[in-house]
Amino acid sequence: MKKYVFLLMTLAVTSVVMANPNDAKKKRYVPKASKIINPKLGMTISNITEAPNNYGTEAKVGFLCGADFRFGKRVYFQPGLFYNKEATMIIYNDGTTQSESSVAKNSLRIKAQAGYYLVNKEGFRFRLNAGPSYDVLLGSKTYNLIVPSGQQVFNSGALNVEAGAGLDIWFLSFDLGYSYGLGNAFSDKFTSGGNFVNSKLVGVYASAGIVIPIQKK
Repeated sequence: MKKYVFLLMTLAVTSVVMANPNDAKKKRYVPKASKIINPKLGMTISNITEAPNNYGTEAKVGFLCGADFRFGKRVYFQPGLFYNKEATMIIYNDGTTQSESSVAKNSLRIKAQAGYYLVNKEGFRFRLNAGPSYDVLLGSKTYNLIVPSGQQVFNSGALNVEAGAGLDIWFLSFDLGYSYGLGNAFSDKFTSGGNFVNSKLVGVYASAGIVIPIQKK
């Protein structure tokens, strides 16, 4: 997972270096606004914490799409609604045999975050945000994993805490964040054998979108 985090951080830093606030003098910038709609597409990289003995995990890539909304000037409230697909590889190795299984989760993520513009200029804004999110499970899949028919792998609901940073350059937005699950990732039936009882779903995400101002300052 470290190599994916490094890649996302590199992309974010590159965006900052390439961004020139002087470009705000051009006509293509989006004016500062106190109300903004921000539709986005992006990728997720997810993993599972606290694997039991003889088990290991490996992060896998998923995707996200949706939109958030910003209300406020310097300090802002940022609710959002996203479709998320997250996946993780589970590796079993007892010293004599090894097997790999993949679990994937599709969910509707509801966000309620707060943010602050560290830089708030015409055409260039750098911001920080943090807050809770909640996943409503839409479905899950398993690959190469023996699961009783009809058994739900993930919990139907999951509370998370998130923190991230973002850039608005002209009419484009770029976001990078981290999500940590506060509750158990898997359902009670799935963990009835005593494995992955306290496992959390964690990950990083990166997205790009369009800034649509509703109300100018």
